[in-house]
Amino acid sequence: MGETIHVSIAIHVVCSNPNPYEVKILSDTPGHVYVGGDRGTDVGVLTLVEGSALPAGGQGVISVLMDSRIARTSSGSLVEKFLGDGEIPIYMELKFDVGVNIAIGLIQFPPMSALFDKKCGMYIGGMFERSANKLGPLICRDTYEQLDLPHLGASAGGMTFSGTHMDPERIQLGEKMKNVCILGAGSLSFFFGFFLTYSFWQNPWQSLSLQRSTSRSVSREGLALRATLSERARGLRKGMLHRLDLDGMERGQILDMLSCGIFSHWSRADSTQPHLAPRSVSQVSEELTGLQPGWWRNMRSGN
Repeated sequence: MGETIHVSIAIHVVCSNPNPYEVKILSDTPGHVYVGGDRGTDVGVLTLVEGSALPAGGQGVISVLMDSRIARTSSGSLVEKFLGDGEIPIYMELKFDVGVNIAIGLIQFPPMSALFDKKCGMYIGGMFERSANKLGPLICRDTYEQLDLPHLGASAGGMTFSGTHMDPERIQLGEKMKNVCILGAGSLSFFFGFFLTYSFWQNPWQSLSLQRSTSRSVSREGLALRATLSERARGLRKGMLHRLDLDGMERGQILDMLSCGIFSHWSRADSTQPHLAPRSVSQVSEELTGLQPGWWRNMRSGN
């Protein structure tokens, strides 16, 4: 046993992480270890084993190592307790930083960390304690006064920690910022909605009159375009009819010339069928005799 009593205990704490992101144990600050109900004897330090992590939506193990050295001068009755068959209360400080990396899709947010600072305690059995389990369940609270250590053999209970337990000031600041953003966005939406509604009901007929004037202008433009097209169609029709009349007159003059004037005085009957007016040969001969030289050219130029 020598000058000191060396007590080294490895403690494994099983933790559940219900969050959709991994929680990493970044670093730790060695905490003090006290023995006795009055926590009057500082016997060592409590350190965190590196590499501890809690997977997203799963369970992980946080391992800590308690290293205690009790000197002979300060052991007093503690030696008797460790060599006896009773339960010895041990209190310790558990401090470490928790890191979280949150990624939403392709967006990677900066890593965030929070301090985990708890007061923990448990019972350990003496060397001659007949209990099957020499270590009682470890529990942690915000203060030592809140600790109610379970005895040896008690079933291990669960401990729930959230962001408000680890870093309440930062969580409260984040909640205030969230509330301000939500209230600001809601106020802006209400203001713009009220302004647009007020503007519409202030002049409810202005938009209707604008629509009517627009439809009237469109109707007038359509009527003007229709009139222009009608005029063009009417002019084209007149041109075609004039061309047909000239062609008909030309054909009639040619027919009259070839028939020696026999068909020059025809008319239409009531049945719309043409009939020929009877003419004598002497009348035709007189008309042909009266023709001057160049009558063909004159007739063509007259057309």
